[in-house]
Amino acid sequence: MSLRIDQRTLSEIAGISVHTLSNIEAGKGNPTVAILERVLNTLGMELRIQIKE
Repeated sequence: MSLRIDQRTLSEIAGISVHTLSNIEAGKGNPTVAILERVLNTLGMELRIQIKE
């Protein structure tokens, strides 16, 4: 599935800066779980943490 939105639009919808989003995409920085949840929620995804089996 493709939302066909750019970084600026995604960052605005998620309520984070373009710089933060760019760092997340590049694997840089250290985003909080709250920031990751905002991006994932915007993309229709969820963050799930569970015990390894």
